[in-house]
Amino acid sequence: MRNWILFLGGMGVGARTMYLLDPARGRKRRAVMRDRARRRMRKTTRYLDLSKRDLEQRVMGAVARGRTRIRPQQVDEEVLHERIRSKLGRYVSHPHAIRIETSQQEYPGRVTLRGPVLKGEASAAVRAVFRVPGVKEVDDRLVVHEKGDIPALQGGVQRPGERPDFFQESWAPATRLLAGAAGAASLFLPGPVFRIFGITFLARAGTNRPVHELLGFGPRKPLKIHKTMNVAVPVEQVFTFWSDFRNFPRFMTDVYEVRVSDDGLRSYWKVAGPAGAPLSFQSYITDYESNRLLAWRSASGSVIPNSGRVRFSGTPEGTCVDLELSYLPPGGVLAETAARLFGTDPKSRLDESLAQLKTLLERGPSDRQLRRLR
Repeated sequence: MRNWILFLGGMGVGARTMYLLDPARGRKRRAVMRDRARRRMRKTTRYLDLSKRDLEQRVMGAVARGRTRIRPQQVDEEVLHERIRSKLGRYVSHPHAIRIETSQQEYPGRVTLRGPVLKGEASAAVRAVFRVPGVKEVDDRLVVHEKGDIPALQGGVQRPGERPDFFQESWAPATRLLAGAAGAASLFLPGPVFRIFGITFLARAGTNRPVHELLGFGPRKPLKIHKTMNVAVPVEQVFTFWSDFRNFPRFMTDVYEVRVSDDGLRSYWKVAGPAGAPLSFQSYITDYESNRLLAWRSASGSVIPNSGRVRFSGTPEGTCVDLELSYLPPGGVLAETAARLFGTDPKSRLDESLAQLKTLLERGPSDRQLRRLR
């Protein structure tokens, strides 16, 4: 197993070296990698500072809660009212329908709840209010409804209640820092279980994405790319070239072939997938405004679900092209991150393709592009 890891690691280093030392594009790729490394260093510094402050505030909050439990103090009526209102907002889909009555002068710590509430939320709301610091007794006068049959209970969004950070989709900075530290420490423990645990926690903390998105199964959020490019060519020429998808293989090395239907609304693509394996999918036009806008979406069941929108606007220098693209990477976020290390992720390849498009429109096809078209 160790030999296989060393072998795969050596292949990865070799591939990365060839990618960076490519005679034609290596210099640009090294410059892009250097800029990305600087950007990541700045983001890491900000993240560590944010995590430090978050951790300090959590410790201060835990100390304050412990002090309150040891030495209970009477809470100001307005403060108690706002605490209860905040707590109800986490458990009740219509918190403003509930009236909160407190009287700290006559009955310190006693809270009366009145108003309509859905049946599935009533008991959870009462228990949540009872746990609020400063509350000693809850007088439940809520009117329970089976469904939202009155205006006060219509609409609204179901609330999940309070969940520990580790069970939330997005982790707080301090949680990510602690999880990452625990994952790194697990890598030094004996046994494959600890290593799997460590890698999972490191990936979860580093990306702040749920595990099912990391591995590429279950419901996932699409990755989004936004690019803007200026081309010293009239907008009519740029739009005509872009709207004919058969031109894409001329500047996108990962696009092998594009066929367009007779009505021009559907197109059939053959592109390079992982390890260069060919993948096919179908897309269709969803919005079209001549010389202004072009939008598309892949057909359902596509191997790489994607959609995008391109806006074209004329400028004194030529044309401004504004591209918005969203897609679901095969293999999940982990595969996307690994591809990014070798410069083969869609974002890196799109940067190169747009640069080739700009050169093609402004200067005409290069010798390399002409050889590819033959």
